[in-house]
Amino acid sequence: MPPIRLRRSTGRVGPSRRAHTTTAVQVLATRSNASRARQSARNVMSPPVGYLMVSIEPPNFADMRIGILGAGNMAAALGTHWVRAGHEVMVSGRDPGRARETAERIGGQAGDWAQAAQFGEVVLLAVLADGVPDVLAATELAGKVVIDCTNAVVQGRWTLATPAMAESVAAKSGARVVKAFNLCPDELWRQTPPPVAVPLCGDDPEAMDIVRGLVVDVGCVAVDGGGLERAALFEATAAVVIGLAVQGVEPRGILPVVG
Repeated sequence: MPPIRLRRSTGRVGPSRRAHTTTAVQVLATRSNASRARQSARNVMSPPVGYLMVSIEPPNFADMRIGILGAGNMAAALGTHWVRAGHEVMVSGRDPGRARETAERIGGQAGDWAQAAQFGEVVLLAVLADGVPDVLAATELAGKVVIDCTNAVVQGRWTLATPAMAESVAAKSGARVVKAFNLCPDELWRQTPPPVAVPLCGDDPEAMDIVRGLVVDVGCVAVDGGGLERAALFEATAAVVIGLAVQGVEPRGILPVVG
């Protein structure tokens, strides 16, 4: 398991460049007072109508290095929030020019896939589903916390080409995968804050805690979606929702709030 860099609490606002290493099973350093206040305010936000939320307060993580595998709309939308929250972000992609443009736009840095994977204490997998095999072949992700927001949706049929993408990524890479951010389009994630709760599916408790903190930094409420085996259900849900939206059907119309 790779070491995670911690920030010592200094009581000052702003990122610290002092760092030391420890094992990933230790609790990460506390944010500054200002960051903790911001996070506390977000933790008490109400979930969207229709969500039954189990309240889980995320831990206070220090500023982290986040590698993003992908340079498209999801990379830009989520990366923007994380940079604003004080994290360091490296964007990568098949097209180095697009990766540089996205990185400059959000205030991060650019690299190739292997560099972004090595850079990140947490890695966001944000490429099209058919590009996942190439990304996994080019990176070393064993032991890393990987956020999978991909959907292997077959256009036109609105089914899944890979029925359990998150589990497949975990099995092939050895990463500690958490499924998140896959149910809504990038336009929603660009909002400040995005008006949704974010279900998380994963098997590693520490990885789940880390991703909960990053969900809070986006401005959302994290919802416990269960183990990684349940990620396939959320991937299938995405296929259904996308298919309905293409037909001009409001997905919430088929799931009215009861009570």
